[in-house]
Amino acid sequence: MKRSLLPILPLLRRGRTVFRTPKSHIVNLNYVAKYLRGEGGQVVLTDGTAVDVSRQAKPDLIKNLLGEG
Repeated sequence: MKRSLLPILPLLRRGRTVFRTPKSHIVNLNYVAKYLRGEGGQVVLTDGTAVDVSRQAKPDLIKNLLGEG
C-alpha cells in the first residue's frame, strides 16, 4: 500500500536524524554508511540499500550528514 510520507514526517523530524529524499524515501541518517558522489548522488545504508538523492536535495543532505542541519 502506498501512502504519503507528509503526515508522518513532522513526527520523524523531532530528532533531526531523518532525511526525506524527493523520491519518496525517508532515510535515517544514523544508518548511512556512505555517500556516493554524483549529479545528486546516492546514500548507501548499513544494510547495503542504495537510495538516490536529487540535485535539489543534495545540499541539505550534506549539511545534515555533517551535523550542520
